[in-house]
Amino acid sequence: MQQFPPFSVAMSVYLKDNAQWFDTALNSIVTQTLPPNEIVLVCDGEVTDEINEVISRYEQICEEKNISLQVKRLQQNSGLGIALQNAITACSHEIIARMDSDDIALPDRFFKQMDYLAKNPDIDMVGGQIEEFVSSPEKPTSKRVVPCKHEEIVKYLKWRCPFNHMTVMYKKTAVLRAGNYIAKHFSEDIYLWIRMTNTGTKFANLPDTLVYARIGENMFKRRGGWKYFLRLREIELLKYHSNINSWARTQMNICIRFIVHAAVPNTLRSFIYKNFSRK
Repeated sequence: MQQFPPFSVAMSVYLKDNAQWFDTALNSIVTQTLPPNEIVLVCDGEVTDEINEVISRYEQICEEKNISLQVKRLQQNSGLGIALQNAITACSHEIIARMDSDDIALPDRFFKQMDYLAKNPDIDMVGGQIEEFVSSPEKPTSKRVVPCKHEEIVKYLKWRCPFNHMTVMYKKTAVLRAGNYIAKHFSEDIYLWIRMTNTGTKFANLPDTLVYARIGENMFKRRGGWKYFLRLREIELLKYHSNINSWARTQMNICIRFIVHAAVPNTLRSFIYKNFSRK
């Protein structure tokens, strides 16, 4: 097999995570055709006994597979942004893959991404496509498709998030150059992508599905309401102040966000997402 540099996986888990789904996510990492050299797992505050049991079991599994499993425990729940900030800082290797605690990585995900980075050394971050499911990955409900080339990704950022966060693999220096993750509830990823854009990061996405992403039945309902709209408005203003969008485009985006996320009922919002932002 082709030789690649060592790489890490950054994950976080918290009290309300499902232990069985967490187990499945970890299993999809350690059984990769190209397993990572290191997993950095941040426990975001206290976790359940069931989650701790899963961690203990994978400490043994990782030792047998010669994978370093670092478990970092935060004293209190601080949110995904702070958890990932700690995870990135703790990672030993330059290349880091993100993984969520309830998703499933396809078996050749890491090989495809590492192979792409090896063939394209100018790329700092590469993600991919996801297939979303509720009960079983064999029965996906939708697919979120994002653009693949750097220029298309930067253009897409003007309107929507151009990455599926759980699929990305990036260079640690590029993340730290942009200031690492910060505490932005439900928006940690896009805040980082905007800052990485402004620091000259070179992006890419693979056309392949890399992760089966677990979604709740109420996902579209959670993406509504005044508070959610205000978070989106803050993101649009950040794009403007980062010279990504003009003032006219910013105002247009804010108006559309208000209509979709604050003004329409949940049933219509669900229809819009499923028919205009998914395949």
